[in-house]
Amino acid sequence: AKETDDGLELDVQQTIREIHKFGATGFQGSQKKTHEKAEYEWLTGRVQKRQKIPTKILVGMRQKALKREERQKKELQESGVVSHQVVNKSSAKAKKKRNNKDDEAKAGPGLVQGVFGSNSRKNKKGNRRSMDAGSFGPAPDVGFMKKGMLRVKRPK
Repeated sequence: AKETDDGLELDVQQTIREIHKFGATGFQGSQKKTHEKAEYEWLTGRVQKRQKIPTKILVGMRQKALKREERQKKELQESGVVSHQVVNKSSAKAKKKRNNKDDEAKAGPGLVQGVFGSNSRKNKKGNRRSMDAGSFGPAPDVGFMKKGMLRVKRPK
C-alpha cells in the first residue's frame, strides 16, 4: 500500500483483482467455469471438487465424443486438408494403439468393447508381477521370522 498526495491509500494488487473480477462478469461458458475454479482455488487454497455425473450419462457423452472425433477425421480425409495429426509416425503411442486394435479384434463374443474399455481379464488384473519364487516377500538370506516379526541378520 502506498500513500498518494491526496492521502488516499492505493493497493495495486487489490485494484488489479477488482478490475479482473469486474471484467469476469462478462465471461460465458467454459471461460466462466475456469474463472470460477481459479477464484475458488485462490480463496480456499484447494482445487474445487468435480461435479458428479451419472454413469449412464457419462457413457453417452463419451460415445458421442467418439462419434464426433470419427466424423471430424473423416471430414479431414475427404477434404484433403493436412492437419496437426501425424498419420505415419511410428512412436510408442502408435504402437500402443495398434496393440489395442489387435486386442479389440481378438475380443470375440465373450468380451465386450465398451466406452470404458474391454472387460477382458488381462485389463482387470492390472500390472501384477509374475508368480515366481523370488516375488514373495524378502529374500531368504535376509533373516528369519519370529512371532510374526522379521528378524534381520546383522552384517558381519
